[in-house]
Amino acid sequence: MCEQPWPTAVRSYGIACHALGFVMGILWTIIIGFLAGIIAKFLMPGPNEPSGFILTTILGIVGAFVATFIGQAVGWYGPNQGAGFIGAIVGAVVVLFIYGMIAGRRSTTI
Repeated sequence: MCEQPWPTAVRSYGIACHALGFVMGILWTIIIGFLAGIIAKFLMPGPNEPSGFILTTILGIVGAFVATFIGQAVGWYGPNQGAGFIGAIVGAVVVLFIYGMIAGRRSTTI
């Protein structure tokens, strides 16, 4: 993607290319997290689910981290591998289930 157009190495070009890849990785994480959060909320609707763009995105991103952690612990993913889109959805459903249990208990005690 970021190939140098000339044979001599220019340090600033390599740094700019690396920064672009980092920013694109963050943007893809947000987009995939948002889509995984929407699908998880569609699969597991409930009255105590978080709503809004930001919370849905956070739900999906946290779900992806949960799926990656569990997948690496079980041996499905290697040390440098992350959960894919389906894994992010499953992780988001797990996070949404736990959130519903906690929010359900809190609302009945007040």
